[in-house]
Amino acid sequence: VHCFGDGATWPGISGWGIYARDEQGNTLSNTADRTPGKQQNDASEAFAILQGLINTNPMDPIKLYCDNQGCVQVWNTQSKYRRNFEAIWARIDSLRRHRELMGAETEMIWVQSHIQDEKKRTGNRSMLTCACRLQTGNIEECTIEGDKYHWIHEGNDSADEAAKSTQDMEITQSSGEIARGES
Repeated sequence: VHCFGDGATWPGISGWGIYARDEQGNTLSNTADRTPGKQQNDASEAFAILQGLINTNPMDPIKLYCDNQGCVQVWNTQSKYRRNFEAIWARIDSLRRHRELMGAETEMIWVQSHIQDEKKRTGNRSMLTCACRLQTGNIEECTIEGDKYHWIHEGNDSADEAAKSTQDMEITQSSGEIARGES
């Protein structure tokens, strides 16, 4: 499973979106909602990662793609930034441990966002390497439409669109969600 997660934020509100596909390119999930608790972008990005894990069979291998470098760095380390949205990250860590016990590969990979901007597509200022560049071996620039691995950016764009679709949604946060933390 290839699962792309993204967050979107406007003054006082935020939402998350995920887009998941299989190896053949078939859409498995394309869903979004408002972020429970604190209405901040990093919360939405982390919540999208959580939703990707929740919505994938724990025995299926998953590659999670995220365009938020901070979330990828938190995923890769026991960073002090786990204190930001600690309850969400605790749930993510619990699902990661469960998936590991089930023998399922679980990987997080950074993807450069908004590569329609040529400076972003060809830039090299990140400490992380975009997933498409890892696949192609071309470290100098991201893919363009029609390239073999451009589906990575298309998936990220789909998650971005899903997250942005939440702007006018009402918060559907239940008391059970509030009890989980980050309220």
